[in-house]
This record gives sequence, C-alpha cells and structure tokens, in this order.
Amino acid sequence: MNFLISVTDGQKQTTKKFKYSLLKALFNFIKDSVDLSLINPCDSPILRKTFKVAKGQPWTILDRDVVDEIVFIPKKIADRLREYIFSENMEDDNRVFPLGYTRAREIVKKAGKIINVNLKPHDLRRHAATYASRSGVPVEIVSKIMSKTC
Repeated sequence: MNFLISVTDGQKQTTKKFKYSLLKALFNFIKDSVDLSLINPCDSPILRKTFKVAKGQPWTILDRDVVDEIVFIPKKIADRLREYIFSENMEDDNRVFPLGYTRAREIVKKAGKIINVNLKPHDLRRHAATYASRSGVPVEIVSKIMSKTC
C-alpha cells in the first residue's frame, strides 16, 4: 500500500486514518458486491497500526461545584477568544458577548430564515453534542455538558 502512504504523506494522523478507512470500505464494498474471494489489501495488521490514531490526553470530568459553566469549543476558537479577552483587559465579571438568551434566539432564528431552515438554539446545542462526541470527547463529559442542570 505504498500508494496510500504516499497520498497521505505530510497529513495529520486523523486524516490518514480517515483516508485509510475510506479505502478499506471501498475494497469491502467491491468484495461484497463483485467478488467474495477478493482479499482486501487494507485488511492487514501493519496497515491498521500504521493508520491508527494516537490516543489523546485523558479528559478530566469536573463536578458541578468546580466550575460555573462548561463550554465545548474547538481549541483554535478558544485560543482566539482568550487572546481577545486579554487584549481587551476584560475582568472576570464582564460578558464577552453582551447579549441574553432572547437576543441569541433571535439571531439563530434569523440565520435559519436566511438559509430557509427552521433553526432553533436547541438544534445548535444538539449539533455541539454530536460534534463533541465525534471528536472523541468521552460520553460522560458530553452528558455533563448537555445536562440541563449544568
């Protein structure tokens, strides 16, 4: 599978794993649809190990007493938000986004109307949970983030 190694050279390990999975699925489809005797070249222990995604850092599950709010956002956005707060010399009691639930709901509804989708804030909440789960966040943490009391 020198082809797969050369195609994924220089890419992130998650991208390599994704492309390997797609190619393996393609060969499995061909095998199931055309020729049951076909041996999937991607089905080897060495390739599985080569394209395996490394385990990330373990997640810490926090109790409700430890923090006021838990927000799951991508690292790039968190870094940019941190830089903004620092550059504006914002105090802990200041809001980064000075708007309440009602205004946020209006913004989400208006955005949905622009693209002809009946969009509600809860839809974004569900999407965030799905994104977190698919990004490898343990189910316990997604559950804590999504709990109504948290």
